Amino acid sequence: MFLMDIKIIKNKQKFLNDKLKGFSLKGKDKKFDSKGKALSFSGCTIICKIPKDSKLSKKISNIQSLLKKFNPKRKYTYLPPSSFHMTVFDCCNVSTKNTKYWPKGINKNKNYKIISKDLNKRIKNFNFPKKFNLKPKMLFGGYSIILEPSSNKDKKIIKNCRDNLSKLLKIKFENHKRYIFHITLAYILEKLNCSEIINICEYDKKLLNKFKKEYPKLSLNNPEMTTFKNMYKFKSINLSSQ
Repeated sequence: MFLMDIKIIKNKQKFLNDKLKGFSLKGKDKKFDSKGKALSFSGCTIICKIPKDSKLSKKISNIQSLLKKFNPKRKYTYLPPSSFHMTVFDCCNVSTKNTKYWPKGINKNKNYKIISKDLNKRIKNFNFPKKFNLKPKMLFGGYSIILEPSSNKDKKIIKNCRDNLSKLLKIKFENHKRYIFHITLAYILEKLNCSEIINICEYDKKLLNKFKKEYPKLSLNNPEMTTFKNMYKFKSINLSSQ
């Protein structure tokens, strides 16, 4: 499994060509088959959803449509707008089940609905920032909008939030400090050739410049624990049932 990592961002051409040491282009997750069909992939994660009827969601959908027309056919599979989100803190899933990154003290044989509720109890008194202030940094690989904190103050707030969540949830991934915030629009199915990479990177820059003019800053809020069975739908935990 790989999470969006600063090493990937700094070595995007190698990564997109599947030549970045230590990182598999498609990871080990097997979230989609070779034809782009969503496979079973269960887990839980803390995210900020992007409301489907919001202006931001419509803008992201527009970018996705443009990428879909431009990107090489059959090398990408695209997500429904209802799944658009920014991950605040990844918790656990089927690919971390038998690794050292599984949350300490959590029974891995339970289903993720129960696991997510058990984890949520650990942060029931945690105060999330009222909002996450971010700005677009880049479009990556024709499938992801990379975000960064809007200011040093916001960077500190977000860092403290993730550090505290790590302690409370008893989860810490190897790239905890290198994690990059992003909004995923699609998943890549196979490596790109050099020509495709050059063309996509140039097109990403054009789309990013237009996006930044309309959205120089983004404020995302209401982070919540969610469960998923695949990458198409993230279901919020019902707090009233706990």
